[in-house]
Amino acid sequence: MVLGRCVRAHGVRGGLVVESYTEPPEALFGYGGLLRFADADGHDVPALLDRGSGAVRGAANFPARLPGVNDRDAAEALAGSEFFIWRDEMPPPDGGVYWADLADLVVRTESGEVLGSVAAVQDFGAGPLLEIAPPSGDGYDRKRSFYLRYGAPELVRVDLGRGEIVMRPLPWSQ
Repeated sequence: MVLGRCVRAHGVRGGLVVESYTEPPEALFGYGGLLRFADADGHDVPALLDRGSGAVRGAANFPARLPGVNDRDAAEALAGSEFFIWRDEMPPPDGGVYWADLADLVVRTESGEVLGSVAAVQDFGAGPLLEIAPPSGDGYDRKRSFYLRYGAPELVRVDLGRGEIVMRPLPWSQ
């Protein structure tokens, strides 16, 4: 599960700017040795991120340091790298589901009508949205995807065992 990424180098001594996808954003620094990234050779290595000092632009962006990254060239080589945790190492979610677990679930109405399948979960600042790819022939058409708000009152239930989400689309969301 991707929890963040390296945005760019920060300074000349190997500092990084990282973007967190966690909630709260500071939680990215609390995963210790579980947090991983792929090094320049493609090897999966621990990302022992330390919160750096100073400030950077962006609500979920933070200055950070990684052991062994000691100059700007090394930091620039990490730009775009994603920080992740293997799904089977994640703790159980507190009273909900991880967004990553919603991918490819079938989305139905309460009456059983198939709206499509979850292509992605997005949050552009006003709350999470399910990007839904409608059914098309043998599968789902991601080119015609649409969004439904992921939350009350639209969300009826998520059933990971059955591989489905039941939604109550409001008239103005259709």
